[in-house]
Amino acid sequence: MNLNITTNVLMDIGILQSYFFKNELKNTLILIDVNVVNNAIIKETLRLFKQKSVLLVDREPTVADVNAAVKQYPQTENIIAVGGGSSMDLGKAIAVTMTNGGDAGKLRGRNTVTRPGLPIIVAPTIPGTAAEFSASVVLNGDGYKLGIHSPYLRPEVALVDPHFFASLKADIGIPVLLDGYIHSIECLQGIIGTETSRASCRNVVAIFNEIVKSGYHPEDIKWCQLAYYANYISAFSLLGGSLGAVHALSYGVSNAMGICHSKANLAALEQLMEFYGKYTQTAFTFCSQHEVDYTLNITGAVDRQRILTVMNATRDCSSALWTNTLGDDYSNAMSDKFIKRIIDGIR
Repeated sequence: MNLNITTNVLMDIGILQSYFFKNELKNTLILIDVNVVNNAIIKETLRLFKQKSVLLVDREPTVADVNAAVKQYPQTENIIAVGGGSSMDLGKAIAVTMTNGGDAGKLRGRNTVTRPGLPIIVAPTIPGTAAEFSASVVLNGDGYKLGIHSPYLRPEVALVDPHFFASLKADIGIPVLLDGYIHSIECLQGIIGTETSRASCRNVVAIFNEIVKSGYHPEDIKWCQLAYYANYISAFSLLGGSLGAVHALSYGVSNAMGICHSKANLAALEQLMEFYGKYTQTAFTFCSQHEVDYTLNITGAVDRQRILTVMNATRDCSSALWTNTLGDDYSNAMSDKFIKRIIDGIR
């Protein structure tokens, strides 16, 4: 068994200010989630940089976003990404695109990144995405989501300040936190996996049972540390395992309906409960306890045919994830009924 975990994780209150006070970076591109740009921690940290460009992130990243940043900031030597999975995925994609030809569209897939990217440091403001540890990013483009997968995508350093999570309301915080949980139950129930990855999954499930029992308390630093630790352990499950049908279906939901990834996951999980059994109860109990709504409400006219077309295109790019859940005899017909359930459930 080989474990290639290169990210140095530093967790402490005030870690961003203390780290960048000691480590001066030049020509730095700083990506910041729009939801935290006015956070006091961010404002204080930005004062420490003399040579910086700031790029605000307000959506899930696209191929066009990456390529535009590569062209706009050609002098960049270092990248810092602050926020959730969108900010971190965008920063990681920019880092490798700058050193691998300049076109992120040509890097989607596997074995496409041949050179190390620019140095990147991430500061996750929410636990659950595991983007600070993973060797992949997900990019929208050409009507579907598809990842770039390479060990070169792993950040050098992850700076985790538990105070970031304190301001997130349950409607946002719980779905994001459950993303890491869903990673683990997909790996645990999938056909791809090692004893180590499955042990990590079981550990995550146990921690989440404890978290759900205690309630949603982001203002409690110890609770936040436990949530981040669960996120960290969930990343281990992906080293020897794989995502599954929940993410395969949720990618289509996000692409077709513009639903954020974390809530799309819950909508997909609801349609796939037969594969994840008792593990789904933890997720939906957590949501119901805190009135988290993940129903697919779409304002305006609903073009079901367009949604079906987009979801089918996404399905065709996600066969490996469907296979991990449905088995080696997977066919499109097997996933189509779940796509139909999603579309029939739109309100």
